[in-house]
Amino acid sequence: MCDIHGVGTDNSWKTALCGPVLYADIWNGEYFDATIKDPCVFTDSVTWSNAEIFDDYTCQIVPFEGEKVKVCEYIAPKSAVVYRGVKDNGTDFGEVKVVKKSVGDNCECITLKQGQTLIMDFGADIVGRPSLAINALNGTVVKCLFAEMLNDTGDKSRGNDGAKGSIYIENYRSALSRFNYVAASSSSRRQLNIIRPLHTFYGFRYMEITADKDITIECITAEVLGADMQYVGEFECSESLVNKLYKNIVRGMRGNYLGVPTDCPQRDERLGWTGDTGIFCGAASYIADTYNFLSKYLGDMRDSQNERDGAYADICPAVFDKNFCGTAAWADAGIIIPYKLWLMYGDDTVIKDNYDSMEKYMDYISRKNGLDGANAWYADWLSYEPTEKWYVSICYYYNNTVLMQKFSTLLGKDDRAEYYKDLSQKILDRYFEKYVVDGEITEKSQTAYLLPLYFDMLEGEIKAKTIKNLENKIRENNCMLSTGFVGTGMLCQTLSKVGLNNLAYDLLLQTQDPSWLYSVKQGATTIWERWNSYTKQNGFGEVKMNSFNHYAYGAVAEWMYSAMAGIRPNAHEGGFDDGFVLAPVPDSKKRITSVKANYRGIVSEWHYEGDQFVWHVVIPDGTAEVEFPLTSGQKTVTINDIQFTQKQLGGEIKEDKMIFTLSAGEYVIK
Repeated sequence: MCDIHGVGTDNSWKTALCGPVLYADIWNGEYFDATIKDPCVFTDSVTWSNAEIFDDYTCQIVPFEGEKVKVCEYIAPKSAVVYRGVKDNGTDFGEVKVVKKSVGDNCECITLKQGQTLIMDFGADIVGRPSLAINALNGTVVKCLFAEMLNDTGDKSRGNDGAKGSIYIENYRSALSRFNYVAASSSSRRQLNIIRPLHTFYGFRYMEITADKDITIECITAEVLGADMQYVGEFECSESLVNKLYKNIVRGMRGNYLGVPTDCPQRDERLGWTGDTGIFCGAASYIADTYNFLSKYLGDMRDSQNERDGAYADICPAVFDKNFCGTAAWADAGIIIPYKLWLMYGDDTVIKDNYDSMEKYMDYISRKNGLDGANAWYADWLSYEPTEKWYVSICYYYNNTVLMQKFSTLLGKDDRAEYYKDLSQKILDRYFEKYVVDGEITEKSQTAYLLPLYFDMLEGEIKAKTIKNLENKIRENNCMLSTGFVGTGMLCQTLSKVGLNNLAYDLLLQTQDPSWLYSVKQGATTIWERWNSYTKQNGFGEVKMNSFNHYAYGAVAEWMYSAMAGIRPNAHEGGFDDGFVLAPVPDSKKRITSVKANYRGIVSEWHYEGDQFVWHVVIPDGTAEVEFPLTSGQKTVTINDIQFTQKQLGGEIKEDKMIFTLSAGEYVIK
């Protein structure tokens, strides 16, 4: 019996291998035969035997932790197409022969004939399961397939795997992703079956249904699944494409934040890649209350940590061998996630719970690679421009030591804080030895310039030169990014940090490939794995790795909240309870003319009235350090129709900002 509170089992329990669920798997789906009686209801329908005791386990059995998965939303199909067979359109696969098209409410409610195929579009890439009400004869086999995209022309050269208008499933790789259902009826007439797969989930926008006999479809609904988290952030601005991007980010996060933060929810993977969530966790914590969810995931990281050498696994829970562990920017999530949670929530508990584990990981790096950082395998994954792998590793290692120094100080471990302070200097010296010649960084990619700026590794002349090189690099690339997972996760944040705010807006508003809005203009409803996973010009991207729901690039949402809206936690104490910062960074070119954000009741809403910057602020509790962006020549501000100088507010004017403190309340500042 388990030594936890709950229901214990012994050999007096009865067991049988039986039931209508014949197969269930998150990759391949579920096979349910309703003609087989449910033994939980019809207990006499099977032969029961005594259970056998199993006590040969070494794991620790604990109560459930984290956030449960629940149905978050119910979505009806937006449109439906019925087709029978394929016609020649001059392409490799041809084009489906449409029998009927319908849109809007109840578009799926039809009698589907044997030999016909129904495809429903739910309007966006979602994660969940279908709920169906169908009338069918006993023994009718209903087959449901799921897809993120439709074949667009039928041309193999565009990556199509079937006729134009049919579902595109090749990017699911070996995952069958289907739901097979055998209907039950107690008479010779069709009988209503209410069905849903309960032991799997699918990543999809489109659902295909066929049946080996005629069926009547009464209703089909998509049940959207996600972790039971409170969504605490809201964001919108004057640019509709950016608003679509933000909604795509939230939708992708919801779909991938299930039991663990998965990289993608549809193909034969669905794994907890640490690099993805280490890059995205800051954005996630603005969008939703992620504390419990990510704290639980840190437990998975501790459980997956190599007992022998202390390396964090690159995928948690660990499902592969030791070769997938200890990789820079991936395994480093074991240190980055605790920091982001502390920063956003101001709770030292997450540091205490993970400190010993983080120390083991830091020891692993020093023993394995000396001062060069964690293993260098993935580098700036899927970037358009390469960055030397060990360069990424040493920069992340430096950041690890800075964070460990901070953690040690927070916990009163002064000797360890001093150790990490000395270690960070040694790593910095090693960085300059390897990668700086004549006062310039030898690596020349956008990410190579971003990393030391984001991690505060540079000072003085070399910092100024690196900022200029980064700016030139982006402008010479026609104001387009060339970053992959690592660089993109810190791109706009770093640009605003070093004063290149307009360049950050240039990148956000870019619509050419590669850019965030490029995929939006190609029809994306979530964040894609590749900037060009699909293009209207060329079709589908490389099928080996082409997810249409892959949230890492959505890390830009952290910049939307922290820079565009200017809502920032207390960098010294962590969290928002002991004072926070409100410091919006407007688009001085006025392409974005308004922003409105709400984070846990903290409101930052600004717009332009002519040349005047007007800012509506709500501070629900405590105090906020306010940085108001002054227009040219402005020396005073008006707060709730009363004019103030910086002296009257007890503040200062610095770098075209008036900086002062406000207590709880609602304000309009001009």
